[in-house]
Amino acid sequence: QAVGPDLWPRHLAAHPAQPTPRRGAPPAPQRRSATMRERRVGEGGEVEKPAPPQAAQKAAVVDAADGGSLWQDLRDACPFGLPPMAIVLKVISLASSIIVYLALPSMRVENGSVDACDPVRTYGEIPQEGMHQLMDAVGRDVGASGDFLDIGSGFGNYAIWACQHGGFSRCWGVELMQDRHEVAEATLRDAGVVGVTLLRGDMKHHPQVYRNLSFAFWNNLCFPEDVSKAVTAQFAASAPVGAELWALAALPGPLAPGIARAHSDVSLMMPWRPEFAYRTFRYRRVANEDVTG
Repeated sequence: QAVGPDLWPRHLAAHPAQPTPRRGAPPAPQRRSATMRERRVGEGGEVEKPAPPQAAQKAAVVDAADGGSLWQDLRDACPFGLPPMAIVLKVISLASSIIVYLALPSMRVENGSVDACDPVRTYGEIPQEGMHQLMDAVGRDVGASGDFLDIGSGFGNYAIWACQHGGFSRCWGVELMQDRHEVAEATLRDAGVVGVTLLRGDMKHHPQVYRNLSFAFWNNLCFPEDVSKAVTAQFAASAPVGAELWALAALPGPLAPGIARAHSDVSLMMPWRPEFAYRTFRYRRVANEDVTG
């Protein structure tokens, strides 16, 4: 039976029906705006006056924080406003590059190659084409006479390739940076190549890699002169006669006793500057009386 407006209970007419929430749905949040107009509070019938402008502004910031990002909150709170995050990240990147360039001059090594070291950009793995070039230059049977070594092995690709495709049965890689070393170890586990040992740390702490060495590769573009001299002296003292060291920059002179410069006409294309061909520098471990300079 229809119920007319005169028969509708007064207490229901004063309080219209509210929609029934779905079963299992969370209760709707009861939020109160800081800028609400006059309302009754308590049983005494007091009237709350509108919030002052300053208090309303602060409350608006708090309300925005509930659904916005932290960066948006900071932009709202800053009296002068903040630029978009993308611009801030670009500014930080540029500032970092400038700081590295100006504050770390010892890392920019003038080494006689086609460019000086840029510690931010001069990094990359030797491509497989370059690996083949070096193996062809020294002879494909070089692996039968000793071990392979990659000084500064990075992500471990060359050391893994040398044992997988280069004819070596024992391959070493030494990398100083922890993050690159961890990536290299993961790559080695996935490849499942036997005979490869990847070490982390300074070369001077791993003299065992030279004992049965046959061929070593060294991207030494970003090594300071004192480090280059230390590695060269260690190679001369520990590597067997006949072992070869190929580098992308000339070793600082005078050469340590027991090292002789050898001819090389191999140029390598490296990923960080593909428009240039990097000349290689070839050195051989010889008996001291055979050194010619």
